[in-house]
Amino acid sequence: MERKFEYFSDFIFDHQKKVIVAILLLVLAMGFQLKHLTMDTSTKGFLTKLEKLHKRLENELPYIEEVGSLINARNTYGNKGSLIVEDLFEQLSKSQVEIYPKKQRALINPLLKIARIKPSPL
Repeated sequence: MERKFEYFSDFIFDHQKKVIVAILLLVLAMGFQLKHLTMDTSTKGFLTKLEKLHKRLENELPYIEEVGSLINARNTYGNKGSLIVEDLFEQLSKSQVEIYPKKQRALINPLLKIARIKPSPL
């Protein structure tokens, strides 16, 4: 392995200009593809991906009984002397408008703040 590194470094040293041009061409080629890069920054997109990961972890990892995430988080609050515990997401909402109040509840819930939920711009 050490010998391969030696050959590689010798090649780079012997062909400095060609290597620099090749790297620049590679960087430019990747740079031109950035316009095709898309990222789903919606809360719904995140929750959909999180749900898939959550189910995959529960179903495929051995010795895992339960995975805790936002998908199965509890919304716990007090109301007129009663303690109310309900699922934060009974089912994934269809739109950002339906998700927004749940997100706000999660952000103000001190039990979920411990789980490091950070606010993000909508």
